[in-house]
Amino acid sequence: MSMEVTSAEVERVTQYMKQVEQSLNNIVSSSQRIRDQIMQIAAAVEQQSATSEEIAKNITSTSGIAKEIEKVPSQVMFEVNKPAEIAQVPGSSRGRSLSLPRFGSHPPCALTRIDAYCGQNTVEIVR
Repeated sequence: MSMEVTSAEVERVTQYMKQVEQSLNNIVSSSQRIRDQIMQIAAAVEQQSATSEEIAKNITSTSGIAKEIEKVPSQVMFEVNKPAEIAQVPGSSRGRSLSLPRFGSHPPCALTRIDAYCGQNTVEIVR
């Protein structure tokens, strides 16, 4: 082989090696971007998981409160329909007080003279 052919062959191989190097750099760069995306996805999944747990706790708490609230009308009606307990105490202008349960950290609602208001611990049935 002549020196010119060898020189051309070396030039061709050199160009090929530069292309291979560039391709490898592109692969490494793409791998780093994919790794970063996977890390972002993992962080988002972790945040969604924590949020889902918080939502589940809130649903459970709300369900418990709803079940307790569901009992109140029947408790009130039971007390209202008991004539002996509604009768006024002699010498008093008021009837018996009915204690209602608390719902979690929320104060129970109360009825006084058939007007509803919240924040009291008892329901007073007034004749």
